[in-house]
Parts: sequence; C-alpha cells; structure tokens
Amino acid sequence: MARHRREYPVSRSQFAALQTDAKELLLTSRVAGVPAGTSYLLRAFAIRTCARAKGCSVLLLQRSEVYQRHVAGPAGLMAMLWEMQAHGFAEVAQDEIRFANGSTLQWASCARDSDLQRLMEQRVDVLLIDEAEDVPEAHFARLRDAVMSSTHPERRIVAAARSAATATWVGKHWGLNGPTGRRGMAVEPAGVD
Repeated sequence: MARHRREYPVSRSQFAALQTDAKELLLTSRVAGVPAGTSYLLRAFAIRTCARAKGCSVLLLQRSEVYQRHVAGPAGLMAMLWEMQAHGFAEVAQDEIRFANGSTLQWASCARDSDLQRLMEQRVDVLLIDEAEDVPEAHFARLRDAVMSSTHPERRIVAAARSAATATWVGKHWGLNGPTGRRGMAVEPAGVD
C-alpha cells in the first residue's frame, strides 16, 4: 500500500497566494519556463475552500485531461484527501467530492460548447481554471459571469496560466495592474523560495 502524506508543503509565494482575498487571482510561474506548482496550488485552494466554507460549490476546470492531472496520482485530489475521507469529512462520488459541511468540489473539462452548456446549468461559487490560456475566452467570460453573480461570500476565480504574457485574453483580463479585485501572482514550487 502506498504511503500518503498528511501535509503537503507550500512555498512562501504559494502560501501568500492561498491567503489573498482577491476575487480574481491569476497564478503564473515566477521563472519563465519553470513549473511553479500552480496545478497543485489549485487543488490546495479547492480543498481549503471546501473544508472552510459551508455549502460552497467549487469547480476545477481544465480544457482536457482534468482527471489525470488533478484527481489521480500521488499529488492528486484523492491522495490529498485520503485522511479526510477516512474520517468521514469527505466522500468521493463519480465526478465530485462532497464535504461534510455541504460543500462540493467538481472537476470538468471545457473543450466544447456542449461542455460549457452543461457547466452553465449548475451553481458555481468558486471557479478554478488550470492552463487558463487553453480555455476559450468566450467560455471563460460566461463562467466568470456565473461566478460573479453568486451570493456565496467565498465567490472567486483562481486561474493558473503558463504565462500571462503569452496568453492574450488572460493577459488582457488580468493585465499588469489589474482592475480592483483582480490580482496576478507569480509563484514558485515548494522548496524553491
């Protein structure tokens, strides 16, 4: 049987990102071309939000391969939540995780218009997008509107992109000094800073 870690370390920059109160947050790598652990950080955001915010609906979105990247594997959601599952604080269903406080965490891809339509039919309080530059801008705009109309106090959008400079709509949306409530943060993986 594989050993599971009870804690997953974060770097100082990742910790700062977890603590921000920005309603729209863009995560990028501090060093161009170097993985920053943003996918992992999105999973940490998801778990932290669901564990703390009663009745919150969180959606983890990626254009494709969301299960392989975020759910399975040694640093996936299943591994990160094993202890909560063992103690009855989280229950894994087919495509979502239900928390004891009524929060839910779902994961989905958004490659086609039909995917977007299905996602628009459900309530989303917190939207987490990995590889945001791969999600069509029109899909993001519709999902953003849905999240911003939520009345849940935790409503927010956290997106991870390889680089805000190379992702045109991502760069335009967040900008260098984004509008009020929007913030970009460059992070490094644990053990770097």
